[in-house]
Amino acid sequence: VISKFVHPYTQCYAGIDFATGVNADETAVAIFNENKKMVGLIHFNDVDTNETVVKVINILQSYKVSKAVIETNSIGKIYFDLMKQKINQFNLRTQLIAFTTTNQSKREIIQNLQLHIQNETISLLDDMTLKLQLANFEIKSTPSGLITYGNSSDTIHDDTIIATALALHAFKSGGYYCR
Repeated sequence: VISKFVHPYTQCYAGIDFATGVNADETAVAIFNENKKMVGLIHFNDVDTNETVVKVINILQSYKVSKAVIETNSIGKIYFDLMKQKINQFNLRTQLIAFTTTNQSKREIIQNLQLHIQNETISLLDDMTLKLQLANFEIKSTPSGLITYGNSSDTIHDDTIIATALALHAFKSGGYYCR
């Protein structure tokens, strides 16, 4: 499912995982076209909060993203609110959808991503960070019997994986957006 060819797009969907700012955590933005071909994967951690919001807005604008799912846990809620303000300020036609990560909701989006990879119904860009994070991503069982997902090492994050899973979730989230 790894592709080096960037497919043309007319309508795009994005998933955004904002960085917490610790341990080399990155803000990741994954973008798919309507055919579930990844056309963009941008990840960074070299700018402050306001610059991050502007950078993400510019990404959404340049790809003409119609829906963006944003993880709103922790720092994500602050970013979500800032994004809503900027979307209105720039009069963008992007519907922002809040996503609260729970054990159940994370399992659903990760299983959806797994299913798409297994069935080869998506194309992913040839991104080294994404490949490294996917190679180290694990499913674990807690003593209470819950299933958790994460990377095998604290030095390897799952930012691009979560952004990718959120972008796929955008296909079935939200409704129509009118201005």
